[in-house]
Parts: sequence; structure tokens; C-alpha cells
Amino acid sequence: MKVDMAALSNTPVQENGKHILYVDDEESLVLLMKRLLMRQGFRVSSYTDPQEALDAWCANPAKFDVAVADYNMPGMSGLVVARTLCEIRAKVTAPDTGLYLGRPPSTDPQTQNITKL
Repeated sequence: MKVDMAALSNTPVQENGKHILYVDDEESLVLLMKRLLMRQGFRVSSYTDPQEALDAWCANPAKFDVAVADYNMPGMSGLVVARTLCEIRAKVTAPDTGLYLGRPPSTDPQTQNITKL
């Protein structure tokens, strides 16, 4: 796969004001996605530790417009992260934030509520 190095620049094309919380246990993917998203004008808070991402969310859930989590991470899965974010969001007055997992959940009944976060 060829990577467009210009797209990895930290300089946004035009800031759109949207703030993304991004969590993935693979540091290289976190760095790549952060740069790509920033290049598209997003503000990005990125984490390789799911607990640190949850702490940031708890500190100010209203500052995030979207949360994106890898589905398969050691220690805490993206599903647990998504459920916890939903629980926190339900307890505070915050704008409706989109939550996305890195891979679509299966048809497992436990994950059916996560598909429409």
C-alpha cells in the first residue's frame, strides 16, 4: 500500500471544528489516523490506552463529537470502551456523540445495541 506523505502533514486543509476521540492499541495506527484526520480538518485526541481515553472522556464528554475505538484491544475491548462511553454520556448533559468501533460487531445479541451508538 502506498501512503501519500502529503496527506500525513499535521497542517489541516481547513479546520472543521469537529473533535474526535480515537483509541487503538497499535501506536503506529494511532499516529497515522491522527495525522490523516487532522489533515482533513478534525481535532483529534488519540490514545493507545483505553483507560486514558475513558479518563479524557470523563473529564469533558461534551468536547467530543465522535469517538472511534478499535474493536480488538488487550485489556479492554472496543466494545467495553463503547459501552462505558454510552453509560457516561447517559449520565451527563452532553451533545449526542457518534460512537464507532473499528470493525462492525457480529450478530451477537450483546453487541446489537452498539451498532446504533
